[in-house]
Amino acid sequence: MEENNDRVNVLIIAQASRFRDGLKVIVQALNWVGNVAAFTQETAVYDYVQRYQPALVIFDVDDLGSVTAEEVETIKTTCHNIKCLAIIDRAQQREIAQAMGADVVLLRGFTTELFYHTIRTLVIAHDGTVPVTGSLG
Repeated sequence: MEENNDRVNVLIIAQASRFRDGLKVIVQALNWVGNVAAFTQETAVYDYVQRYQPALVIFDVDDLGSVTAEEVETIKTTCHNIKCLAIIDRAQQREIAQAMGADVVLLRGFTTELFYHTIRTLVIAHDGTVPVTGSLG
């Protein structure tokens, strides 16, 4: 993975799946995103966070083995301005996601447009700069 200082880095924490792969493809298509990594192993997550200081972490609450509240807290402590987007399968998981440190929660079934606008808004909140708009590729 190459470092690119004028773009934001994104970390996806979820079990390997088509869904995770799809999220990664969408995020990689954004011209204001630099590195995108998708992990399940805790040590790889921490190595990435320390090296690339991502602006955004996307995690799947349904994959209970993927991330814990303590891991999200550690990531937020390491990268003070980092924003967290949780993806849930059921509305009842919203409180769990918020307790884990999610800044925003999306229920699966969201549109690509909503996903794009959500991550763009979170990135603006991260550092105050506005990513280039209208750019899915």
